[in-house]
Amino acid sequence: SLLNLLGRIHIESGDFVRAEAALRESIEASSRHQEPHSAGFPTVQLGEVAWARGDLPGAQVLFDNALALLPAAEMGVPRAMLHTDRAELALARGDTGLARQELLLALPAARTHVRRLRFWLVTRLKLIFWNGPDWSINCSKPSCRTLPRIVINPAPRLSIIWRR
Repeated sequence: SLLNLLGRIHIESGDFVRAEAALRESIEASSRHQEPHSAGFPTVQLGEVAWARGDLPGAQVLFDNALALLPAAEMGVPRAMLHTDRAELALARGDTGLARQELLLALPAARTHVRRLRFWLVTRLKLIFWNGPDWSINCSKPSCRTLPRIVINPAPRLSIIWRR
């Protein structure tokens, strides 16, 4: 919803008071419309707000609540965020086993979005660096030639980026 997006914008800008207000309003709207599953995503983000404020126990409670609220079939961004957040929280507590489990749970949802991001990067690089129908590279720096090759064909070792 727009309230979730607004909450995310406020989180990213560090305005946790406004983020919390928008996310709580989103949760209230989902309960008014009797859609309990739609409260899952704002609850994940409220957990991130609690965590950013240093309230790790509060974040854990919110992440646990979000896990119960998200539909089991939800394998998109909310699920990936939830499990990666829970993995980071587990690492903060020194529980590497739980962190590993959470990352494995996040993988199916994250994998789809990584593929979308890679497609976006490839397309964006083509728009920036290549011009004309022959797709010639419009940049004289060596990194302009290396980065597009790696994004399009990531098989070469990524360490070649750092040598340039």
